[in-house]
Amino acid sequence: MANPACLVIGWNPAYQKVLSFTELQKGGVNRATSLHKDVGGKGQQVAKALHFYRESTPIFLAQFLGGQTGEWIQQFLSTLGFQQLTVHVTSETRTCTTLLAKGMFFSFFCFFSFHLWFGVFDFSFFFCNVDLLDETTEIIDPSDPVTPEEVEKMEQLISEHIEKVSAIIISGTYPPGVPASGYASVVLKKKEGTFVLLDGYKGVDETLATGKVDVLKINAHELKALTLTETIQDGANALFSKYTLPWVAITDGKDSAALLGNDGSYFRYSIPVLENVVNPIGAGDTVSAVMTAHVMEGMPIHEAFRHGLAAASASCLELTGAKFSLENLHALLSQIEGKEVK
Repeated sequence: MANPACLVIGWNPAYQKVLSFTELQKGGVNRATSLHKDVGGKGQQVAKALHFYRESTPIFLAQFLGGQTGEWIQQFLSTLGFQQLTVHVTSETRTCTTLLAKGMFFSFFCFFSFHLWFGVFDFSFFFCNVDLLDETTEIIDPSDPVTPEEVEKMEQLISEHIEKVSAIIISGTYPPGVPASGYASVVLKKKEGTFVLLDGYKGVDETLATGKVDVLKINAHELKALTLTETIQDGANALFSKYTLPWVAITDGKDSAALLGNDGSYFRYSIPVLENVVNPIGAGDTVSAVMTAHVMEGMPIHEAFRHGLAAASASCLELTGAKFSLENLHALLSQIEGKEVK
C-alpha cells in the first residue's frame, strides 16, 4: 500500500542566499565571511522539511519558476526526489537574502520575510527563546506578476494530481496575477477527507469561507491583524464564529504557542530555550510540515502540533533552512509541554 501523499502549494518561491558576518554596520562596507545558497519560499521550505522528516511520503510541490534563479531552484529540488508541479513563467524568480550577524538578544522572531520592525508585510514567524544568537535581517525582492495563462496552467496541473493526495499544505502568499480565489479553488477540488492546513493571513477570506480548511496556522500578530482582536482566545472565537474551521494553531511570543478548537479545546505549549542558534529561516514552515506529517499518520492534532514546535526549534540549529536532526528534535520535544486549558 502506497504512503499517503501531500500536496504543497508554494506559489511564491525564492532563490535564497544566506550571508554570514561577524558584525553588520549600517552605512558601511560589510564583507561576508561565508555564503550559503538555498531554496527559499514558504511552500518550498515546507516541502523540504516534510521530505527530510518523512522521506517516504510522496510530495507534490506546486510552484511558479522562471529565469536562471528558477532553473537553479528546479535543479536543487530535483536532487531531493519529490515531484515538482512547476509552471515555467516568463519572469525571473525573486531572490531573498538573509544576513546573519552575532548579537545579544533574549528572544527573536524566526520568520521568512521582513523583520517586524521593518513593517508588517508578508511574514510568518516562530518565536525562539535563546541566550546568544545571530541577528537575522531579510532582504526580499518583489515578486513579478504571473499571467492568466500561467495561472490556468497551474490550475490544470493541480487538478491532475489533487485526487492522489491525503493532505494539502497552503503556505504563504501568492504572486501578483493570481486571483484572490486561487487558494480557494485548490481546496474546493480536494476529495472528501483530505486534510488541509493553511499558513497565511492575507487574502485568505475566500479560502476560509469554503469550510474546507482544517487548521489555520498563523502567529499572534497575524491573528490580531486578521480578526482585529486583542487576545488569542478572542481571535480564535472570531474565526470560529465566521468560518467553518475546526482548529487554529498560534505561535505567541518567546515561550509559548497555542492550539484552539471550535469545540472549546484549548492547549498551551512552552517553547524551550535554545543555545547556538544558526539560522531561523524556515522554522515556521517546519511546524506546518511536521504537524501535517503526524496528522496524516493518525496522531491527535494537539500532539502533532507539539512535534511540529519541537522540529521548528531544532531547525533553528541548522544552517540549511527547514532542516533538522532527529536527535535535536527528540531532545527538544521532551522540553515542550502541552497543557490543556480548562
